[in-house]
Amino acid sequence: TSLTFSHSDIQLDTGNVTAFVSGLRLSYSFTPRMFLQSLIQRNNVSNITSVNARFGWLQNANTGLFVVLNIVKDDDALDAINNQIFTVKYTHRFDLMK
Repeated sequence: TSLTFSHSDIQLDTGNVTAFVSGLRLSYSFTPRMFLQSLIQRNNVSNITSVNARFGWLQNANTGLFVVLNIVKDDDALDAINNQIFTVKYTHRFDLMK
């Protein structure tokens, strides 16, 4: 688990911008091969909030089942971003030489 905060003063030809990016990363392992991870970030310049949550159920060599949810939203009423992606992925390794 970690909390991050970044502050940047950016000087542009059109003016100065102060950017704040904050993030919260959470991680929990149910077993050594089953976990839940999430990352939440906020950017004040573009007013974007993003969420990434991932469940993993591993077999050998980082193969197995992954379920991922990504959400990106902003606060702009005129050009609203509202992306939500749900992905299920299963990977398996096999030896062709056997």
